[in-house]
Amino acid sequence: MRTRACLIINERGTVKAYNRSYPPVHSGEVLVEIEVDIPKELFNRPQLRAQISVPEDSVTPYVIEAETKDNIEQAIKNATGLIVSLEVIDPKDEVEELIDKE
Repeated sequence: MRTRACLIINERGTVKAYNRSYPPVHSGEVLVEIEVDIPKELFNRPQLRAQISVPEDSVTPYVIEAETKDNIEQAIKNATGLIVSLEVIDPKDEVEELIDKE
């Protein structure tokens, strides 16, 4: 049997599983898409255990360049006539702020 699922993992280690569609991913969360291929016989004696590790050095931070930010602001202005100011916020800072509010 082959199946796919999406896991949403937050910074606290909470995991939510979804099996039909891509759920929204919020700040402080990562989406991990998994594909599982297991034999039907496994359901006769379920003894499945997995450990998944992502090495820190394999993570590359996503950086929004100032030029990209300016282009987005200009595109919105050109399309709508609205003046928009974007601010790039480190997700860690946002999560810490949400935790402090709790």
